[in-house]
Amino acid sequence: MSDNFQTSCFSHSGSRLLPFLWFCLLAGLSACSWTKDDRGDCPSGFRIRLQPALHAQIQPGSGIGIITDEIDTLSLYVFDAQGQFVCLHTENRQSLTENGSIITLPLEYKDGDAYELVFWAGGDNRHYRIPQLTPGSSTRDELVLWLERDGDGRQDDELGHLWYGHVRLSRIQPSELTSVSVPMLKDSNRFIITLHDTSGEGLDADDYDFTLLADNGHLNADNEIITGNRVTYAAYHTESASETEPAATRTGEVSLARARLNTLRLLAGQEARLVVTDRTSGQKVVDVDLTHYLLMTRPLFEESSGVELSDQGIIEKLEVVGGCSGNLQGISALVKGMSAQEAIERMKGIHCGAKSTSCPDQLAQALSQAVEDGRITL
Repeated sequence: MSDNFQTSCFSHSGSRLLPFLWFCLLAGLSACSWTKDDRGDCPSGFRIRLQPALHAQIQPGSGIGIITDEIDTLSLYVFDAQGQFVCLHTENRQSLTENGSIITLPLEYKDGDAYELVFWAGGDNRHYRIPQLTPGSSTRDELVLWLERDGDGRQDDELGHLWYGHVRLSRIQPSELTSVSVPMLKDSNRFIITLHDTSGEGLDADDYDFTLLADNGHLNADNEIITGNRVTYAAYHTESASETEPAATRTGEVSLARARLNTLRLLAGQEARLVVTDRTSGQKVVDVDLTHYLLMTRPLFEESSGVELSDQGIIEKLEVVGGCSGNLQGISALVKGMSAQEAIERMKGIHCGAKSTSCPDQLAQALSQAVEDGRITL
């Protein structure tokens, strides 16, 4: 077994050396994956490419390095079509980096078998707890992730990055690796909260308690929040600072109190309150629904691009001004229900005759530019 990955997914009835031989074959990239020769001795399973979901990209095409930079360990849970746990496969940063965020997962082929794959990956596993599952008896309902916290529900550590991925009921072929792409969703979020002094008396970050209250400390295998597990996220770093602001707004040095906080998923319709309290007086100087505040930026993207996205990055509506009317009506109908990530990948680079671009390519460029400008916020 390689030092870079570990799996218990390939079953057999012979010598214990067989899994090792399979891994050596895969590590050497045997000709099984690209020749039309006899494939009787070739492995079945998945060849999985990880990529960040659209809203997790810093700029178009920059995604793969983001995942490998933020993940120390990846856990891949395999379930059959009935939701029964089959096996656990793990990867580390070295193996993901060396293989370009591609995972080779051998699985025993049985006619008609379909598999569901659930991924959780993180940079510091001490903050997250997942129960141990038993192949053949555990089910997907038992796969949950808990955020560790103290007895009062308070979490004041800098959380490790957390990513989630999911592929539902994909079939494999005999003696062939089935290729699938998995968009990885960023489950962890980090914020910098800054208080600006308007009185001229100066601010000291130690005088304030920065907290984020959210019921999001428990996730199921579908990455849905299991309510009833409220967490008080406290600042993991605070500092006092100053900066010079333009004369048009204020003159001279402005005193600042800055805090860094983090949280797990924030979803539309689920409140997450950002509260800043003066420790001396007990008065709340800030008390807002952070989820609502963040969602206020969504119309900026939708108005400028004519695209309406769901909370999961799915295109719900598309309006394009100019171009070929018939083509654009067709594009608008086709991309509805498609993820913005998939729309970019499918339409980017399409030419119209001798032209270097096209209506589909222009839409892909608009979506990509919105990501680069940070106008997509989920």
